[in-house]
Amino acid sequence: MTASNFSENAEKLFSSLSQKNSESKPLKAIIKGNQALNEFQLQHFKTPGRKFVNPQEKIEQELQQLKHQLQIAENNLSAAEKAFEQRLDKETQKAYERGKAEGMAEAYEKAQQEFNEKFNAFASETSTSLESISAAYDSRCKEIESQAVDLSIGLAQRLFCILSTADQQIISNVISEGMGYLGQEEELTIIVNPHDEEWAQESQSFWLPLSSAVRNIKISADDRVQRGGCIIESAKGAQIELAIDKILAKFEDAVRNHYQLYQSNE
Repeated sequence: MTASNFSENAEKLFSSLSQKNSESKPLKAIIKGNQALNEFQLQHFKTPGRKFVNPQEKIEQELQQLKHQLQIAENNLSAAEKAFEQRLDKETQKAYERGKAEGMAEAYEKAQQEFNEKFNAFASETSTSLESISAAYDSRCKEIESQAVDLSIGLAQRLFCILSTADQQIISNVISEGMGYLGQEEELTIIVNPHDEEWAQESQSFWLPLSSAVRNIKISADDRVQRGGCIIESAKGAQIELAIDKILAKFEDAVRNHYQLYQSNE
């Protein structure tokens, strides 16, 4: 392997690393989503007496550190290549001097062979080091993406739980969703959390479809029903439960399945 060939291979490797970093759209999309979520009142999630660490800043710092390591490796390779070129000139001059006594051709060939052996050994060691850094960079990017998915899901769940207690419109939307499954029944019983009962009574015009066949609706309260959720039962025994934790579980499954699909297509 010559110095010029190794340099070309190294440049291709760095170009591939830069392109791979710039094409990590899902990671950027997730981080961008985190920036939007950070605009909410994060003080709801802080622990008293404990400093809040911005996960996005930590992720960006780790990426910058890995990029800095790659830049250092590239600079070291360039410096070593120049040093070997200077050494080649010196070895050539020495070979010329030895050639006066031993024969120019034989001395030069020996010097060139020694130089090539040493340079190839150095090139192999440097390539292995660069490949190791590249593998560590890719592995860390995937780890950060996975952590970003977990963080996004956790923030969405906490935000939804807060809204379910602060925004009474949530229970209206949940009941409306359930009516879509049991809307053709004539008699229904809707069981909600005691904190949601009054609003459920007052907002029937919102969640009751105009084309519904329901003639009799009874709304009752049970503290075993999670805030923001409901249970809808028909006189014929049909039942549907819309609990907030189950809704959030379906949301989490959908996000993780989408992320796994992206990983398998890489």
